[in-house]
Amino acid sequence: MEAGAVAVSEATGDAEQSDAPELSVESSDTSEAPASEPADDAVSPEAEETAEPDSQESAPASEQNGITTQVELQTAIDAAIAAGGGTVTLTQDIEITGTPLIVDHKGTSVVIDGAGHSLTLAAGYNDLHLSAYLTQGTGSNVSIQNMTVTGHADGSTGGGFRLAGNNSNSSGTATTIYSVSNVTFNHNHWDTSNGVGGGLYATWFCTVNLKNCVFKNNSSTRGGAMSWGVGAFVNGVDCLFQNNRSIGNGGAVANGGSSNYSEVSFTNTRFIGNTAQSNGGAISVTQTTNPHTITLVGCTFEDNQATGRWKTAP
Repeated sequence: MEAGAVAVSEATGDAEQSDAPELSVESSDTSEAPASEPADDAVSPEAEETAEPDSQESAPASEQNGITTQVELQTAIDAAIAAGGGTVTLTQDIEITGTPLIVDHKGTSVVIDGAGHSLTLAAGYNDLHLSAYLTQGTGSNVSIQNMTVTGHADGSTGGGFRLAGNNSNSSGTATTIYSVSNVTFNHNHWDTSNGVGGGLYATWFCTVNLKNCVFKNNSSTRGGAMSWGVGAFVNGVDCLFQNNRSIGNGGAVANGGSSNYSEVSFTNTRFIGNTAQSNGGAISVTQTTNPHTITLVGCTFEDNQATGRWKTAP
């Protein structure tokens, strides 16, 4: 780990640089046919009884008809949740306009498969792409996979995804599990004073498992690419954080608040060329009375920088 990778911040807010300053740790009838054959267009009762149905499974509704708008995608997501779970597959890029996609998963198992397509933003819309949360039930499993999330202009006010559990759950048990795999977060920005996680923000007692995800060119006030809040458990494996920036702490990732515990780990993940204008060029974790733990296994840190100078957000 290069110099500049780790910085630890306590309740006083003073940064304490460690040896690695880039991390801020704040059926068929077989009998013979009769001799007299029926007319060509006649259908025998036996044929009607033994006709096999089409064995080919019906494609999901999203593949049969094609989802072409945000409204159609929202309708498909809502229908899958109402049915107790299901898979929604994109058939083209979808433009988000006016409001984010809402995934109130209600204790179901839902898969949103981008199939290589993108969620983009309409001109003039600068808020979230998707907001997922739990209002009832427990044990939700939400998978979001195989897509690109992009489209913010600099100075935007939303970021990419906000993933949450149930804010009434104060037991410390994360019953909502999000699996985010093969997703690229590129050019997503949350550059207001309360901006946390330009690409992704996880909060309220949920587990977020990241696999083969790429975060590039994202920005925020805290955690340029990703941030987490109350009781979040985040696990990143084989991910890349590159050229993300923060006008505060954590050029790539940072916790969004210091008063609640969290657990975060990254395995075989690369942090390259990220910058922070305060502490933690790659990673920043700040804590007060409640513990925030971060575990790094086989990670690479290259060319991350922290200037130690906080810039005021718009």
